[in-house]
Amino acid sequence: MMLQKYLIVPFLLLLSINNRAQTRRYYLGPGNEIVSDSTKAEFYILVEYDKTDSTWKMQQYTLSDTLRVIGSFKDEQLKVPHGKFVVYNLFRISSQRKYSPLSKRIETEIIPLRYYIADSGAYVNGQKEGEWTHFFSDGRIEYIYTYKGDQLNGRFRSYNYTTQKILIEGNYENGSKEGKWLTFAASGDILVEDTYKNNILRKSLHRPSKLKASEQYKYTGGVPGYNFNSYLSEAVDNSNFGDARGRLTLSCTLNKNGKLIVSNFLSQSYFADEIILDAIFAVENAPSWKPAKIKDQLVEISIPVTISIPEKTIEWGDSEQAKRVSEKLFKPMISGF
Repeated sequence: MMLQKYLIVPFLLLLSINNRAQTRRYYLGPGNEIVSDSTKAEFYILVEYDKTDSTWKMQQYTLSDTLRVIGSFKDEQLKVPHGKFVVYNLFRISSQRKYSPLSKRIETEIIPLRYYIADSGAYVNGQKEGEWTHFFSDGRIEYIYTYKGDQLNGRFRSYNYTTQKILIEGNYENGSKEGKWLTFAASGDILVEDTYKNNILRKSLHRPSKLKASEQYKYTGGVPGYNFNSYLSEAVDNSNFGDARGRLTLSCTLNKNGKLIVSNFLSQSYFADEIILDAIFAVENAPSWKPAKIKDQLVEISIPVTISIPEKTIEWGDSEQAKRVSEKLFKPMISGF
């Protein structure tokens, strides 16, 4: 895995440092200032001059010896970053709830606190240069930015967490969105084509699926006059939402028999297990759909179903998912050092 590849770096770096020269240790306070009293420190760094490329190699650790940053600088004062940097963040979620299709229950998974590689990229003479990659906590790529002269310049890609296929792709010029920005479906089809000029959206084109109308999945099969939105809204009508508000998204698969199968859920707010299970069971007990076909072959497809609570409005399918993509998820990264 990508995470394992980077974890080996500090050990190799330490060995090479010890073979070349003496390693210096400095203690850092809350503001990254050097402190002489280690009891007042929050981190410490190891610094070593590397004659092979005339840079100062630096590693930052917590006081419990957990690696935070690997990087190099042009100067001994560590003011001008120059070379590759790897930044680690703390994964703070201690537990998370998941739906188990096998037991039909919401189960809680305990996750130990740990550091993970969050960002990786390079500096040249104190400025970000080239591709910088931001990772999910399990090592999967979340997005990749391209820098030139410390500004966003060049290709941008964000990635679907599950499939690691490109979700959004576009281009920056001098820190501003420029030209075509594309949003893709899981199938690879273009769902949305936006055109930017100097960071201003000039045109937005929503493309229909490339599948022929007769081959698209439908929710009107099985019961005459059946409407999935109305059915689901009525099915959850008796749920006691209490003060809960937000959106509950169910990850669903429409199988070849036209049945919706829920694999997991995602919520912006906390919902009681009973509310989530009511929604899941309502979806799984829904009348059969007309399954999807590609070139006359039945296929399974993913269909996210989102319920807004307490309004009980329903959104489903890739087009709605694309509309909900928030640009807040793709802000420029902040360097960890």
